[in-house]
Amino acid sequence: MTHQGHLSLPTSQDNTIDPGKRKRRLWSMGYPMLCSLLGIISAFAIVLYPGGNSEALAQRTPSYEHLAYAKLDSRRGRDNRALTYVSPRRRRRHRYRRRHIRCRNMLKRKYSQTYLRKNRRLETSIRMYLRDLHRCRILLRYDRARVLVYDYRRCKLVAIRQNTRTSAASLIKPFVMFGVYYRERQRGYRAYEFPRRLQRHVNRMMRVSNNYSTNYLIRHYLGDGSARRGLNYLNKLIRRFGYTRTRFLEMIPRGGRTYRNYTSARDLSKLLFHIYRNKAVSRTFSKKMMKVMVHSRDNRGKTPYLRYQYDIRAATKTGYTRRTNGVAGIVLDGDGLRHSAVYNFVIILSRPLIRGANEWKWRRATTPIIQRISEMTYRYYLKGYARREVRRNRRTCRR
Repeated sequence: MTHQGHLSLPTSQDNTIDPGKRKRRLWSMGYPMLCSLLGIISAFAIVLYPGGNSEALAQRTPSYEHLAYAKLDSRRGRDNRALTYVSPRRRRRHRYRRRHIRCRNMLKRKYSQTYLRKNRRLETSIRMYLRDLHRCRILLRYDRARVLVYDYRRCKLVAIRQNTRTSAASLIKPFVMFGVYYRERQRGYRAYEFPRRLQRHVNRMMRVSNNYSTNYLIRHYLGDGSARRGLNYLNKLIRRFGYTRTRFLEMIPRGGRTYRNYTSARDLSKLLFHIYRNKAVSRTFSKKMMKVMVHSRDNRGKTPYLRYQYDIRAATKTGYTRRTNGVAGIVLDGDGLRHSAVYNFVIILSRPLIRGANEWKWRRATTPIIQRISEMTYRYYLKGYARREVRRNRRTCRR
């Protein structure tokens, strides 16, 4: 028999604690422990780092003006990494942007002259400039440069692929002029007795690069009516005088697209040297050649900047086709140069014939390159670096 008022046993529901009460109990136990831990850490920080007090922190805190000029100071070379953090991705992006800006400035005059250094050879500067042009894809991998600079103090300052044959274009015409005057000397005539009609053809050929006058002199004057006979006469003549890398293989076709005739930078420089030293044909004929070349139209060797800024005077000849762009000449004098006939220079840029290639783009890219190299060479002489290089390397100069 059971009693109705007995005490029942505790169940599992009676042992449960209110969740809110448990959270308040844990917080009341953990908060003092957290505060004590932070106090211990701050005490250790003050002992280990004495400059962490408020006065030192106030001195180390940069002002707003310093933060405003942080970007400007970084351009000046100061270390501001503590102020701003640049991610590696953003750093790569800035590096690419700097390279893009440098490539964009490669054909500018001021930027090209930064390659010149006081203790750096001119050939090294030009090689570095050409290397960066290839890296920036202004010159493509199949484009080739031939540069030769000969100082009249009997020293060759630059010799880049000087013996490599290249398509001559109109740079073959100085050899035609040499052959015409030599033929006239063989007939017993002097320079002042040269016929005016033929002299007009020579002037048109050299000064305005007239192709009709060139073909007329080869066929009717040197070949006596036969183009093949005129070409053979020129080949024998230039081989006799030591121009072994030059060859006449065809007349200049309609439109001036001649590709078979070839020459080299060394042969052109040698002919210019003989003209200036009065060893080409004779003394009077050499002076006549120089007079013809001085009045030639040229915007690559005698750039407008050199003409108007330094009053440069040079005897030059240019040439251009779809695969060749070049200039060769003698720099006679100018503002800041101390003696006449300072140097010969030959600059030729060439490429193979490519089907579908953009000819306008090729001419637009290569003509400024020739102008910049010509201005770099003149600037090298103007600063006196060439005189120092000739004196230093007189014993080891390439003749």
